[in-house]
Amino acid sequence: METKEIAQKLANYCRNAEFEKAQDELYGDDVVSIEPEAMGGYEKETAGKKRSA
Repeated sequence: METKEIAQKLANYCRNAEFEKAQDELYGDDVVSIEPEAMGGYEKETAGKKRSA
């Protein structure tokens, strides 16, 4: 899949509030998310596709 196709899929999922679907399809199992700061019950850095219950 080319970058443009991935970007279009991600934008469409976000427009439809299908965030988990986007993560399941487009993110690798070893994904790492680094945010500017921890907030809203989320850590500054998270790794993997862990799901909260």
